[in-house]
Amino acid sequence: MQLTSQELIVAVYEMKGYAAVEPILVKLPQHKLIPFVSKIPEIGPFIENMPQETPKKSRSRSVKRVRNQLGQRSKEKEKPIPCQFCGEESIDFNNNEKIDLHYVLHCSMLTNCVACTQIIEVSSYTQHKLDECEKKADFKKCNRCLEAIELDFFEQHDTA
Repeated sequence: MQLTSQELIVAVYEMKGYAAVEPILVKLPQHKLIPFVSKIPEIGPFIENMPQETPKKSRSRSVKRVRNQLGQRSKEKEKPIPCQFCGEESIDFNNNEKIDLHYVLHCSMLTNCVACTQIIEVSSYTQHKLDECEKKADFKKCNRCLEAIELDFFEQHDTA
């Protein structure tokens, strides 16, 4: 079994803790840290305090649409902008980096896919894993609960 560098970092974190991976993580640019947020909780505050940059990770179509709309509203910098997903309003959302951080760290209506780390809406998470995820072959739909279950755990899930 060959691990990706991200999987290796997470494995070291799980075995040795944050102190063991911190020297590696502090050297990574912000957009490379975002996939670790759901697996290494200590990264959240670290990312928020980093100098801002434009993330280069792909996003779901709805997130791209929101960023385009925010770009059109750049003239309205004084007005609070609502998050299109959760409704939270902030003047900071006029800044693309700030809205991206909100999407990744704080928006209750978005989550990171555990398989591909793409930011997606919670309401379409199961559908994403079954149809859109780059690792969709790793999931199967349970006919009982209708959730997308990892193939490695499907038999155990199905008999429970």
